[in-house]
Amino acid sequence: FSMNTVWVLSGLLVGTAAVLYVTLYDNEAVLPDDLPKTMKALRLYGPREGDEGLGDLRVETIPVPDVPRGHLLIKVKAAPINPSDVYYMQGIYAQPPSYPAGVGLEGSGLVVGHGGGVINLVLNQRVSFFTTGTYAEYAVVPLTSIVTLSSDVSYDQGASGLVNPLTVVGMVTSARWAGHKAAVNTAAASALGKMLIRFGKLEGFPIINVVRREAQREMLIELGAAPEDVILSTDENYIENLRQACLRVGATVAFDAVAGQSTIDLMTALPDKSEVFVYGALSNAPVAPISPFLLMMEEKTVKGWHLLKHMNKISFVSFGLMAMKAKSLIGGELSTTYNKVATIDTIVSLVPEYMASATDNKIVVHID
Repeated sequence: FSMNTVWVLSGLLVGTAAVLYVTLYDNEAVLPDDLPKTMKALRLYGPREGDEGLGDLRVETIPVPDVPRGHLLIKVKAAPINPSDVYYMQGIYAQPPSYPAGVGLEGSGLVVGHGGGVINLVLNQRVSFFTTGTYAEYAVVPLTSIVTLSSDVSYDQGASGLVNPLTVVGMVTSARWAGHKAAVNTAAASALGKMLIRFGKLEGFPIINVVRREAQREMLIELGAAPEDVILSTDENYIENLRQACLRVGATVAFDAVAGQSTIDLMTALPDKSEVFVYGALSNAPVAPISPFLLMMEEKTVKGWHLLKHMNKISFVSFGLMAMKAKSLIGGELSTTYNKVATIDTIVSLVPEYMASATDNKIVVHID
């Protein structure tokens, strides 16, 4: 090519890029003409008093929030109640910068507008999303906090399409990066625990499942877990049973959703040089006391694992691959079974029952 040709081609490329940028991203806000001025929402006015119950929660009619540039306006269709939502409603998890604050940490819905600087193709897309305030008729969400839903995935499945699926994929990936070949999981009868069983089978990553009751054990066996891979924590020989199961499958890492005594038991039963990822706090008890000899002589470690912290540590490419895998399995291995339907008005009345026993008690909030 001559230099003139190079300059012409370069100019065309720059011009085309500029046109595409202006057309797709450097655009004005788009909001529906029939957007209401107000919406119904559940809001938290302060943390709980004492060690029990929920915080000061109120259902209110509030203005539909403004939509900043680079953000989407989503008409919320469904949102799950997860343990993290309960902790938030108690005022003991991810404290808001000020009160009152929106409640609900993930959901699904329809993109009905944006604040500008967003590709218009995202409009009218069905999405799963992260944000604070999903127990409301509308939510404002950064463009980076959504995943589009396939046509065969319902809003209910999409509502639980991020937190639990990404946690399952993320924890297994973290374990494999650390050289582990199999794992133990506590609270295995939970919605996440069931996902982990199915995902572990798909990935060839054995899971030893710890539950408290025989009925939970039978349920997981019906789900597909091998009988020898489901251990009762209430059995008098629990520690030895767990130790033998770990040796049989080569489990050197545990995912602990319970904390407290559960973490100590796991540290005791796991082989030397194992580690425990604490990713929940269902016992509401501290992780103590752990014998220093488990740490010094057996070279065991315990660390926290949190989805958002993990996402902040990995590369954009790694997160993209993790999200793609989770999205592809939302309707299958990473699907969620709901047992109750709530509305914004009935969330507070249903949460205490969910807190008492989350097994086969999964709640989805329908916003419409």
